[in-house]
Parts: sequence; C-alpha cells; structure tokens
Amino acid sequence: MTYLKYLRTDHSSGFKDRADSKGVIPKVVPNLVTILVGAIFISVPRLVDTALGEILGVSVLFVGLVVLFVTSVILSRPLTSLGGLSGLLIALLGVLLALNPAVGVTVAGALMGMLLVFQGVMEVRVGSSNLSTNVARALTAVGVLSVIGGSLFLLFPMLSLSTLTMAVGIWIVVASVLRLSYGVWVHMRNQ
Repeated sequence: MTYLKYLRTDHSSGFKDRADSKGVIPKVVPNLVTILVGAIFISVPRLVDTALGEILGVSVLFVGLVVLFVTSVILSRPLTSLGGLSGLLIALLGVLLALNPAVGVTVAGALMGMLLVFQGVMEVRVGSSNLSTNVARALTAVGVLSVIGGSLFLLFPMLSLSTLTMAVGIWIVVASVLRLSYGVWVHMRNQ
C-alpha cells in the first residue's frame, strides 16, 4: 500500500514510477535502521527479552499509579479502600518486575503458552465438529500446532521467547532488505 503513493498514473501505459532523486536518502535510512534493530534482535535475544521485561515492569508500575490516582484523586477514596490497595499491589508488582525482568519475561512466556494451548484446544474442538470440509481439517491442524507450541512455551518460557525474538528479528531484516531492494530496483529503473 505504501508503494502506491510513489506511483502516478500515466494514461497511455498505466502506472509509472516517480523519479525523485532528493527522496532517496529519507527512504533508505529507516530501512537501514530497521535492519540494525533486526540484527540486534537476532544477535542478542536475551538482552531484548530483558529489555521487554523491564518495559513490562514499568508498564505495570504505571498502571498501578494510575489506579492509585483514580482512586485517591478522582474518586476521593482513601488508599485503604479496595481500589487503593489494588493500586498499591499493582505498583509493587510493577517495581518487582522492573527490578527482576527475567521473572516478567518468564511470566509473559507462560501466559503466552497458556493462551496458545487454550486457542489450540478451541480450534481442535471447532475443527473436529465438522471434519468433512478442508477448512475444518486445516483448523484442526492449526489447533494441534497451537497446542504443541503453547506446551513448548509452558515448558521452556525463556527459551521460547528468545527463539520468538530471533524469529521477529529475522522477519524485520528480511522485510527491510526486500523494501531496500525494491527501492534500489525502482531507482535504477528510472536512471
């Protein structure tokens, strides 16, 4: 969709690429940056996982502070009320997760595993109810794969998240290289 804005319509031969040499650098730099981010994801997945765990901890802390603010300022309730105590507990959990991000990442991996298992079981139930169609068979197969993947996340949450981080890094690098190669191809075609 983003490539369509670089195309203009020519009435005689359909679409033609717009050649503007001053726009090459702004189109290349973001792709190079995303390739660098993807390389970081691939080369040090544990560091990325730790950073994600710290971000999760800070996010939970922020949610706890918002609950405290809403309880005490907007609702004018004391901090000993249910909202105040839950806000304090959420903020405390956020601080603990920020101080020990590996725990947060492990919990996130376990939650992802539980969600995948649940989704897989539901897909198998829906697919097995009507196995006469190809869609039902495919849904059952995807459900079985989800249960297997979720079980792996439950058994090895840190390893699974690191593998997922590396897969995302590979996807980022491949997508950026493809965008860059397309841009180079368009630029060379217009020369």
